[in-house]
Amino acid sequence: MLTLNALITIKPYFRAFKAWRLVLIGTSSARFRLSGSLWQENVAFGYPHEEYLYFKGDPDIVLRKIRELITLFDRRELFFREENPGLEEIVLGVDNEVIIKPIVYASIKSLLKEKGFIHPYKRAKKAIPKIDPRFKKLGLIDYLSNEIVVLHGLKYMFQVRRSGYGIVWFDIYSPAYSLSEQRILPPKRLRAAGLSEKYKMLASLHPEKRLRMLESILSLLADNESIITLRFPDGDVIEVAKDFVVLQPRGES
Repeated sequence: MLTLNALITIKPYFRAFKAWRLVLIGTSSARFRLSGSLWQENVAFGYPHEEYLYFKGDPDIVLRKIRELITLFDRRELFFREENPGLEEIVLGVDNEVIIKPIVYASIKSLLKEKGFIHPYKRAKKAIPKIDPRFKKLGLIDYLSNEIVVLHGLKYMFQVRRSGYGIVWFDIYSPAYSLSEQRILPPKRLRAAGLSEKYKMLASLHPEKRLRMLESILSLLADNESIITLRFPDGDVIEVAKDFVVLQPRGES
């Protein structure tokens, strides 16, 4: 048997994934900034695609919030038809993975934020624990020096399968982090400080320790021993089985 560091949804949610869309025309930068603001306030998890903003959230609340936020943008960079926004409910399927994935990523990011993790890079699917005694106790913070630590967090990837099930791949992400500068350090900084070898020792985990640490972090994210729940602002949830996917070789039963 082969165990994968991947979790699968308990249902084929993506055969029929309900969402909304409205017409939102403008520069790519402005549309993504607005979508990001909706996420920050937990109003909607959305994704601008073509001339639309696709989202999961209460449509009335989303419309009100967009009317409020739109005043912060230059008219030349973002256009929103207040009287006729082209709002419609839609059902996304497996062929709409390009839209579904960022909406699900927004939910994963929200869950990690709730549990005390931060995303150091805007678009990268990587999260690190906050500097907190509870994470030190769990072994997620190792000290390289008085002011440089190794943070053991997560990197992840989501896929929609043709069956309608979703798979989330997880692995440990262990960057070096400066406590004084509050940022991830590049390798050249570690070399200059003479900490490269010590960093490699702490960051390159033995497979068994890596697996135990991954299981420990996933337990933090879980509602119970068996389920991790991804929540959306419209009240929908996606439940992900916390057990790793196991592949069984042909011929074995």
